[in-house]
Amino acid sequence: MPISLEKATETAKVVLAKKNIEHVQAEVIGVADISGSMASLYAGTVMQDAITRLLGVGMNIDINKSIDVYAFNSRAYHIGAANASNYSDFVKNVFLKKVTVDGGTNYEPVMKEVANVHRFEPLGFFGKFFGRKPKVTTVKRDRPALVFFITDGDNWDKDETRDLIRALSPQPIFWQFIGIGHESFPFLEELDTMQGRYVDNANFIQINDLSRISEEELYDRILNEFPSWLQEIKAKGMV
Repeated sequence: MPISLEKATETAKVVLAKKNIEHVQAEVIGVADISGSMASLYAGTVMQDAITRLLGVGMNIDINKSIDVYAFNSRAYHIGAANASNYSDFVKNVFLKKVTVDGGTNYEPVMKEVANVHRFEPLGFFGKFFGRKPKVTTVKRDRPALVFFITDGDNWDKDETRDLIRALSPQPIFWQFIGIGHESFPFLEELDTMQGRYVDNANFIQINDLSRISEEELYDRILNEFPSWLQEIKAKGMV
């Protein structure tokens, strides 16, 4: 049975209110893995249901009542907006008409694409400065960005991803990584607790089966660290 967008929107509203962020306005972004191992999730309804559920958050806090969708394998692809008018068959009629589920897994290209399209730049890059502490350049935005990043496995570009997460940490963009399946995700766990960032701009959760988790539990988990991050970036003048 298809996920009801109306129900998802109402449930997200309740969870957002419990976390005292129901009045927040953000750019809500969905990033989906299309490497070869994800094929069965696109062949069924799992990824379509995931898009609908994430749109439930977008309907509440995104300024356009939508989510901007991206795909990635070893490359990055900007799919476009999922909204109330096109969500019901978005994966079949929009997503899979633009990409093929195949290939390997790199995180950095799609993260750079998201940052570029949404006008974030890695200004506060934490490089190797031979003992000198680099200057951190923060960027103030009218509204933050919340990125839901879904993947089922490990990536090939760990160093590049670490560098980019650090570089973007002085800017109001939050990366909520969602590992799906029963595999271990040591690298995403590392990103969740990684040192050397201006603010903690990433969180990781694992969901063994996206088709079995309730909307309320899903929203509670994927919005777990977003409120505290919002408080920190407000205190530091980033929004």
